[in-house]
Amino acid sequence: MPVPDAAHALFSLDPKDFVTARDQLAKKLQLEGDKDQAKAVKALRRPTIPIWALNQVAREQPNEIGALIESSSQAHAAQDKDVRDALARRRDRMHDVLVQARQMIDGSGRSADQHELDITSALSTILASDDLTRDLRGGVLTQVSEGAPDIEWPDVSGTPLPTGPTRELIRAREELDRRRAAADDAAMRVADAQRILDAAQAALARADAEVARLEA
Repeated sequence: MPVPDAAHALFSLDPKDFVTARDQLAKKLQLEGDKDQAKAVKALRRPTIPIWALNQVAREQPNEIGALIESSSQAHAAQDKDVRDALARRRDRMHDVLVQARQMIDGSGRSADQHELDITSALSTILASDDLTRDLRGGVLTQVSEGAPDIEWPDVSGTPLPTGPTRELIRAREELDRRRAAADDAAMRVADAQRILDAAQAALARADAEVARLEA
């Protein structure tokens, strides 16, 4: 169900302020006699931190969101040899949005590290749904279902094999790319942490040597 126009401003608020502002708006609409709008506003769920961050990117960097949605559409429409390049462009645009969302979270005084995988997973789910994509464009996402949709497989007996990848195959490739990107990022973080640890241990060894020299 589309978010009521009267409630759009709620999604620019910090999540900790969402419920109070939502209830005040619902009460105001109720007093004004707009019971349907009041009920719809009252039913809105507070966005999680990752969803809130994506909403802020959509509001402040709409071109980033538009580029991501366009690249996703191109990936779905790609055929044969164009699929790999289209998926690579989509992955790059997802990374751009992820970076922006992380900045939103860090800017709110929170740590973005614990939310990174949730943001990436949410983006994959959003881009598979026209309704969620619409809400992302508007910066009014509330909740993203992580459950995979049920697929009713048609009877394809006697039907020639398709010449290009199916939508399901494209989504599977996208999910594989997402997981690979997350694994690569995790590996980079581990490597960075190891370099920091090695540097600290080297500095400690130098300090111990200097103490030993001074005590000699």
